[in-house]
Amino acid sequence: MDMHTVVVGTSGVTASDVLAVARGGARVELSEEAVAALAAARGIVDALAAKPEPVYGVSTGFGALATRHISQELRAQLQRNIVRSHAAGMGPRVEREVVRALMFLRLKTVCSGTREYGRRSRRPWPTCSTPGSRPSSTSTAPSAAPVTSLPSRTAPSH
Repeated sequence: MDMHTVVVGTSGVTASDVLAVARGGARVELSEEAVAALAAARGIVDALAAKPEPVYGVSTGFGALATRHISQELRAQLQRNIVRSHAAGMGPRVEREVVRALMFLRLKTVCSGTREYGRRSRRPWPTCSTPGSRPSSTSTAPSAAPVTSLPSRTAPSH
């Protein structure tokens, strides 16, 4: 395995970067710019969560429960539950290189500063199944499964 490092910033990545991570086992690090963008995005979400008026998916339920206001003390559990429910899948395991490529590309997306999933994971790469029977977008299950491996400030201890 090639153990070089690919640094993810706020701009694009190359096909060579994806292949190095997916097939070559390259280590992935975040640039200072990407860390700052993630922190800024997290600040926006935290500010929305602190508002008294409901914000969809932050202080409300999802879908049919969009009008249900979720109390401050239950919001962390709401976020964990939505990720877990969308991480469910059926079918054969996806090949390791596909999982690594998808996780790398999702990380690149969140490093644009428009989303915040939490701190860098110190857990092993998760196992993913092919998307299951959930009536959701085609990227939800594959994206949620890797996120379940990311610790957060409120993650339950295992």
